Amino acid sequence: MERLGGLLLVAAPFLAAGAIGLIFPRAWQRALVAGTGSAAVFAGYMYVTQRDFALQFAGSSLRVADPVTTALEAALIAFPIGLCVGLTMHLIASFIRNKEP
Repeated sequence: MERLGGLLLVAAPFLAAGAIGLIFPRAWQRALVAGTGSAAVFAGYMYVTQRDFALQFAGSSLRVADPVTTALEAALIAFPIGLCVGLTMHLIASFIRNKEP
């Protein structure tokens, strides 16, 4: 059950950004909003986490990664995944809307 909770926490920003993207009328707008929103959420999370880690070990000899670099790396990974999620949600929504009885 704990693994399912972890998977849901990872998938939640992608699905939330994809759902917000459904507000827009065009497919490229929906995908772009989903990708940008996902990248922003993951970059913000990684920045805060890495900044707290750097502050915690400020006096030690440990070498800590730069928070901005870590956040940008997370954004570069999350952006294409968000684009795919946004496009998939657009295709599902258009299929449901255009379904003939």
